[in-house]
Amino acid sequence: MSLISDEPRSASVVAIGNVDVLELPRGDLIVAAAQLQSVTEALKKFTRDRFLGNLTATHPLFSPLKKEDRLQVINRVVSLTFSSGEELIV
Repeated sequence: MSLISDEPRSASVVAIGNVDVLELPRGDLIVAAAQLQSVTEALKKFTRDRFLGNLTATHPLFSPLKKEDRLQVINRVVSLTFSSGEELIV
């Protein structure tokens, strides 16, 4: 998430056994996203899914729902784009 948000890391990982680590500096991610639409779309999907997953798992509005029901809510959410100053509710 820190790659996308440009915020400090908030998680740590401890390897149990031998691992290979791939490092992707934020600047390289920005360049890849600018050059490849597939990277941009993957980042948008990841960010959206992460946000909705965290929202439905932690917000009291969704606490009565089972995990399966929360997933159904997530799958029904649609993204809309509005212009600056456009009236949303009249």
